[in-house]
Amino acid sequence: MNTGTHTFRVAGQAAVLLLLLVSTLLPARVAKAAAPDLLPPCGQPPAAGNWTINASCDLTSPVIAPQNVTITNNATVTIPGGRWLNVDFRNRYLRILPGSALLIQPGARAYSFRLGHTFLNNTDGTFGYYLKRVNGGVMESYNATFAFYPASTIKVLQHLHAMRAVDAGSVTLLGTNLNVCSGGTNCTDNANTVALCGGAMVVENLQTALTNMMRPSNNQSTNAVQELFGGGTPSIGRAAMNTTASAVVGMSASTALQHKFACGNVSNNPYNTLTLADAGRLYEQAMTNDAVLPEPTRTTFVQIMLNDTNDNSLVTAINAIIDQEAALFEMPAANVQAVKNGMQFAHKAGNIGTAYESDAGWFSLPVNGGADTRQYVFAHFVDGATVNTLPSFDARTSELLRTAIRESLPLY
Repeated sequence: MNTGTHTFRVAGQAAVLLLLLVSTLLPARVAKAAAPDLLPPCGQPPAAGNWTINASCDLTSPVIAPQNVTITNNATVTIPGGRWLNVDFRNRYLRILPGSALLIQPGARAYSFRLGHTFLNNTDGTFGYYLKRVNGGVMESYNATFAFYPASTIKVLQHLHAMRAVDAGSVTLLGTNLNVCSGGTNCTDNANTVALCGGAMVVENLQTALTNMMRPSNNQSTNAVQELFGGGTPSIGRAAMNTTASAVVGMSASTALQHKFACGNVSNNPYNTLTLADAGRLYEQAMTNDAVLPEPTRTTFVQIMLNDTNDNSLVTAINAIIDQEAALFEMPAANVQAVKNGMQFAHKAGNIGTAYESDAGWFSLPVNGGADTRQYVFAHFVDGATVNTLPSFDARTSELLRTAIRESLPLY
């Protein structure tokens, strides 16, 4: 079933009312409640099992219902603007009993978003996802401000800081060299030496180091970048990068580089943190704000990363979603191929085993016959999981992008 379908599977009882999506069709007393006194929060549904709501309340945050939802006892449930009730309508139902009502305010949704239920049913960790149209509104969001352990996903902050320095002329991609450990990891706050690097060290120019950091995600190159911008002291480099995050990009205090990579990971106190909203903001600012990163440096920023020209597995996964969505309205094959040819993205993922997994990036599709583009930023994470049977990173990322693809295809 399509993830954005606003169709509700209703139990076959005579007393069941159909859910009315348009507020003017709701009972008058409910429609007039569009700007009421605030009701108590509905809270969260049970971790497993059906959710019965028997007292009037407001959804104060996006909610993913694990099973069936029933509104009863003359209760009015309000979904305020910017909030969502996500029910798996392929397998579950939302039931509104006589005398009760569901009020969906402008900007709110009661719908089915497949990825949310994929996370809910396949991990016991905290999870979240985020999709935003560039220069537009948030399209999908769950736990967008939760500070999760990002593993290598946060390396894009180091990449942005470095490329801003390239743009300013203080370093060059081919002329600035870094000492990179190759025999072991130097977890001290001192500059790399052969001894601290476990007996072996190599020299990489900045372009090689950034490429190794952003594609194969080499931790030693990443640590050398911290050292470079700290003048030999990695912690000073991290502080400068955190200033870029807050003062230049406008990221929140919930996002911070706190330690080297492959040096304790989440056992550090404090450890590295990132939020989905901050990740989205970084990509949006880097890709659209010339004060943050102008051309042609922006193009080089993307070229160094995993992108649509070198990440074939993600290209394949996204193209499969494009095919599925295009088939729903019989989009001409030539146009489908043109959209695929014009698709662009750049992203950085990270993980510590299967307990901490995340991905974030930028995505663009052609519209208006290729004369324009519609751009998006995206991110998702799993944090602290002991159970993780989720599909691949590519499957998660492409499914998150389905909403963007569905919006953009008819605009081509």
